[in-house]
Order: sequence, then C-alpha cells, then structure tokens
Amino acid sequence: MKEAGPNSTSKSFPRPKSSLSKAEPARHLIDQCPHRIVGVMHLPGCDIEAPQYESPLEHSAIRLLALCGDVKKISSQTERINYIDQDGVERTYTLDLLIELADGEALRIEVKPLKVLLTSVNQDKYAAIARAYLKRQKPFDFLTSDALLVEPRHSIARRLRLYLAAEVPVASIEALYSYLERGPLTIGALKDRVPLSHIYALVARNQLCISWKEKFDSYMTVSLPNQPYAPLSYAALSNQGQFRPLVQELVLGRRPTNQRLLAAALSKDKSISLPSPIGSVEGYPRRALLVGRNFRQQSYRADGYGDVAEVTDPVDASAQVRED
Repeated sequence: MKEAGPNSTSKSFPRPKSSLSKAEPARHLIDQCPHRIVGVMHLPGCDIEAPQYESPLEHSAIRLLALCGDVKKISSQTERINYIDQDGVERTYTLDLLIELADGEALRIEVKPLKVLLTSVNQDKYAAIARAYLKRQKPFDFLTSDALLVEPRHSIARRLRLYLAAEVPVASIEALYSYLERGPLTIGALKDRVPLSHIYALVARNQLCISWKEKFDSYMTVSLPNQPYAPLSYAALSNQGQFRPLVQELVLGRRPTNQRLLAAALSKDKSISLPSPIGSVEGYPRRALLVGRNFRQQSYRADGYGDVAEVTDPVDASAQVRED
C-alpha cells in the first residue's frame, strides 16, 4: 500500500477524541435523601393528638410515650427557639416532641440516635440548645436509641399500641381484677378466662401491669398496678439507657466528660447503618420508592437535624405524609 505524499489529494480526518473520560454517570447515587418524609401516628381512643414523626426512631418514641401512664399529651414540632452556637452565631432550633405529664409539667424532647447525638459537632450544638432551654427555665430532655430500642420493651410496645383503642367490657375488667387480687398470673392462665385482646388492652392503658423485661408470650406475668409491677412511666423509659449519664450531661448544657464511656457509646450503638448505594436510588430511600403510593406529603428539608436553614435552590418535590 502506498503512503500518501505531501501533494496527495486524499484527505485525512483527525480521529475523534475518546469521550470515555468525560462520560457522565448513568445516575447519581447519594447517601441521604434530600427530602423530608413525615408520617402521622394515629392513637384512637386516647386523649393524645396524632403526632407526626420524621424517622423510625421518632416513631418508636411516640409509640412508647403513648404507653406511659404519666404521659397525657404528645405534640410534635410545636415550637422553635433561637440559640447561640459555639461560634457565637444565632441559629433556630425546631423541637421534636412536647409532652405533658400527669403532674402538669411540660417536657420538651429531642429524639436522636445515640451515635448522632454524641458526635463532636453535635455535642456542641445540642449542649447549646440545652443551655437555651435552661435559660428559659423550660424542662428539656433527649431520648436516644440507647433508651428507646431496649428489648424486649421495644417489641412489646409495637404490639400493645394496636390495643390502645380496643373496647373492654366491664365484665372482663371485673373478672381480671378478681383473678389478680391474690397475685400475678401468667397471660396463658388468664386467656382461658378472658379474651386475649382484653388483657392486652388493659395492659396498654396501664390498668394492668407487666414486667417490661420479660418476653411477651403466654408465660409473661400480669399484675394489678404496683402489685408488684408498676405502670410504664417517662422516667423509667428515659433512664434505662446504658449511656444515660452522657445524655444527662448534655441536658445540663455541657459536653460529656467521661471519655471512656463516650468511646464505648460510639462504638456500641448499632442504630445507624452505614450509607449504602443499595439503600437509595437517585437520592430516594428504597423504602420510600416501594411505598411511595402511600405517601401524601413530602417537602424539601435543608438539613438533617431540625434547624431552620436558608435554602437558595430548593428541590421541587411534592409533599407527602405517610399515615401509620
């Protein structure tokens, strides 16, 4: 084959450069959903309103609070306050839950996974928020995964919440009280005399009491209130966590000082899974895609911790609310 000389009339065209290095990915996977998904928990038969929740942990918190005998009202995101962060910048905080106790005290609650609450940045942030509430003389507390996900209490609460609105005839109540006057009996012994749903309903309303440390089956014992089991209370709920001393320091507006306990808390808490591309598609959690047709409201959330942040280029998303 002859090579084309300098005077050759044949034209040569430059080979196009490969665009593989500049190719855009077929889709973008991000670790967190940029939207705020809100659910509503209905508590029929109770004086408690239908509070909203933004995470499974808040869902668990509301479920357990509804079963506490001394919690009379639960409201969600009822107030915002301004606080000064560690850099001297004024910021706005939106409260997660406001509960009213039997003694009339109003308690403000932030619900957070333990590992999120105890990160270095969030220690400063939430200590500053706690100081703001202390300055206003408003009781404030944290409920963490360490306290909320204690088993078997967490599983028992999921089951009992379904019976809060169940109707119980007076005859069943009188029969159960009569059987239990002499002392605790197992659920297996009682269900042969009274329908099981009636037993569960009275336990859910704290008219009968159980040990929240026992497995919820036919061998679980039931008693009259304080004979010997006591009704579930907010204090029992919040103080059971293994790392409660760390949380109590934050409630007082200061960083935890026990570094050994802090390291143990951060390494032991398993309530948060690591981000995975398998768990999200185009920024939406896979669960949201699977149950998307059940959503009715969804709005853009600028940050992940409840602060009010200025959004310069919000994502246009339809609002959705999922009912529990």
